[in-house]
Amino acid sequence: MKRIYLACPYWHEDPDIRDQRYRIASYVAHHLMQQGHMVFSPLSHSVPIARWGDSDGDHEFWLRQDASFLLHWATDLYIICTDGTYESYGVNWEIDYWLDINSYGAKIILVDAETLEEKEADYGTEML
Repeated sequence: MKRIYLACPYWHEDPDIRDQRYRIASYVAHHLMQQGHMVFSPLSHSVPIARWGDSDGDHEFWLRQDASFLLHWATDLYIICTDGTYESYGVNWEIDYWLDINSYGAKIILVDAETLEEKEADYGTEML
């Protein structure tokens, strides 16, 4: 059984796009859970919590929360490929951190947001 950290872009000036990204992350997380995996989806976890305060756009606050799951819990890093993934500060930070703590043997799996197709990332050509 995998313990998947599921990364997805979030921040955008348009709140409707942020909501769409939250929904995509939750949909993909559900799909992976149905396959028998344990999944931590930072967006699915954090977006409802952020609505109680003023930390919604504070990257550093949320990355500190998420880093512990990457460091101490996750066995796999999955990246949802959707609009904004390649430009996402948070997703790129999560990839860099994952590679730093797992050295060269770390695998990263890319998940298509529409088809749910999974493939292993090629560090030389497909990394964000």
